[in-house]
Amino acid sequence: MTSVRLRLRLVSVVAAIVLAVGSTLGGADTLDQTARLAALGRVWGLLKYFHPQVARGAVDWDAVLVAEVPRIKAAETKPAFNDEIERLIATAGAGSRVPDGAPVDRPEADRAFSWLDDEGLFERSTIEALKAIRHGDVPVTNRYVKPVPNVLNPDFSGETPYDTPAYPQEEMRLLALFRFWNMFQYFAPNRDITDRDWSETLPAFVPRFLDAVNALDYHLTVCELTASINDAHASTSSATLAWRWGGNVAPIRTRFIELQTVVTKVFESLAGGADVRPGDIVTNVDGVDAAAVRDRLRKYVWASNEGSLQRNIDGLLLRTPSGSITLGISRYGVRKSVTMITAPVAQVSQVETALEATRPKWQMLAGNVGYVHMGLLQTGDVAAMMAAVRSTRAIVFDVRNYPNGTLYLIAQQLNPAPREFVRFTRPRYEQPGTMLWEPRVFNAGPASSTSGYYRGRVILLGDDRTQSHAEFTMMALRTAPDVTIVGSATAGADGNVSLIALPGGIRTYFSGLGVFYPDGAPTQRVGIVPDILVTPTIEGIQNGVDEVLERALALVR
Repeated sequence: MTSVRLRLRLVSVVAAIVLAVGSTLGGADTLDQTARLAALGRVWGLLKYFHPQVARGAVDWDAVLVAEVPRIKAAETKPAFNDEIERLIATAGAGSRVPDGAPVDRPEADRAFSWLDDEGLFERSTIEALKAIRHGDVPVTNRYVKPVPNVLNPDFSGETPYDTPAYPQEEMRLLALFRFWNMFQYFAPNRDITDRDWSETLPAFVPRFLDAVNALDYHLTVCELTASINDAHASTSSATLAWRWGGNVAPIRTRFIELQTVVTKVFESLAGGADVRPGDIVTNVDGVDAAAVRDRLRKYVWASNEGSLQRNIDGLLLRTPSGSITLGISRYGVRKSVTMITAPVAQVSQVETALEATRPKWQMLAGNVGYVHMGLLQTGDVAAMMAAVRSTRAIVFDVRNYPNGTLYLIAQQLNPAPREFVRFTRPRYEQPGTMLWEPRVFNAGPASSTSGYYRGRVILLGDDRTQSHAEFTMMALRTAPDVTIVGSATAGADGNVSLIALPGGIRTYFSGLGVFYPDGAPTQRVGIVPDILVTPTIEGIQNGVDEVLERALALVR
């Protein structure tokens, strides 16, 4: 009997120890709060786009999320968490019909939905309820998303923006995260080419959005989120961010050349006589090392590739709320400090645009070579331009800018016959999370074969400033019989953009169509890759030489 009592006493002691340890660690079946909230975001998004009642707006789904966040935070155990998820499903209302043979009892074949099989979080009954929604009949129309007519990229204008306050409560901050993550999850054609697996992004940002301590911290966290989609279209803006970056800028332009911040333009009318010249290296900004400033900005900047990243960093580097800025300058190895008067960002852009407009839209260069500035050429100019350069040995089309819809008219005169130049993928709205190849054929060139096409050489100039419609233009023009692309890889962001409004007055975008060559080769993040790689040098900038154009002309000579 004594030994029995001893064994019982030992069992009691062990049980007490286990209970104490379990209490310290949160209990054996306690679920991590970040995992619970990330799962809530996924479930909320699934119902938003797949559930018929939610899709038609029968339930204020944003309000449901705001009310659900504290409940999920309190539901620490797996049974309590699953009770909340099943209650959320019930809140959505009656679901749609599940087709016969739907794989609700089998593992998900699509990795985008593999989270549904997480038995560490979900009980079997919850998994089957979620899969019944995922595999049920998806509504044809949805309050929150629809295809843009004719173009078919996603239109999210049905979302409520919640522009104020700039620093929302934590439930609304999570709404911002969950809204963006699910939009990209289900309707972004480039979801699977991000640097970080998109499924990992949600749990990584849950604590960041919860812990944002003020408006600036929250808005910068959104910048990091949108930067994580690796899309140069994802420019993120708000009044808070405009204040953070500063409304003024030094009246110069810089580019990242030879791993240095190099002055490429000086707007003399705004510079106030400051001794800054093209080719100067900016070594520091208001006393801070320029390389350190660039590194600090990197995580907030939207970009598809390294070229567009450095370009966009240059766009923020010299912004300031101050009326002046002090730059450390190195000129031919001699260092000095220069204080410049700053000007409003919009004013500097206006001056730059006005100066650019003084350049000819097209001209004849030495050696019987035509040159066309695609950023200035208008559709009404194409006939006169082609008439002027038709007898040349070569035409250089400079696409280091943003063209004006002239590609089809030009391609009609460069090609002997119509040629397919692009293929698109678009979201499959009746099955969110998947993409379809657009069946329409997009040709560049004349409607039918002709012998009256341009017979000379065609050279295209591009670099990181070549983005979106500019890249699309290069794809069309490169269908000509004798084409060479000179320069560096373009920005790698093409396809019509989709606007997203997030709580706090934040606006951002993503590329809403996938853009490919006819053979299926991608352009997103890759850009248009040159046949001949040429990048500017500091020496070339100092001497006022356009080395990319010079290399193109050397090809003709």
